[in-house]
Amino acid sequence: MHIFMPPTERLEDYLDLVHAIEDTAEELQMPLVIEGYSPPHDPRINHMKVTPDPGVIEVNIHPAITGMNA
Repeated sequence: MHIFMPPTERLEDYLDLVHAIEDTAEELQMPLVIEGYSPPHDPRINHMKVTPDPGVIEVNIHPAITGMNA
C-alpha cells in the first residue's frame, strides 16, 4: 500500500494519521510505503534528510546539543 501524506499544520494531526494508516496496513497484512509531505516543523522532533546527488550522498542532520570535547 502506497500512501501519499497530505500537508498538516499540527504534528499531532500528522502522527494521528500515520497511526491510523499503520493500524490499517497491519490489519490488512499489507506492506506500507509512506510518501508525500514531511511532518510539519515542531521543536519536539528532529529531522534527518538524505539528498541524492550523482556520485555523492549528502546527509543533513540537526545540530548537536553539546559540542565534542577532545
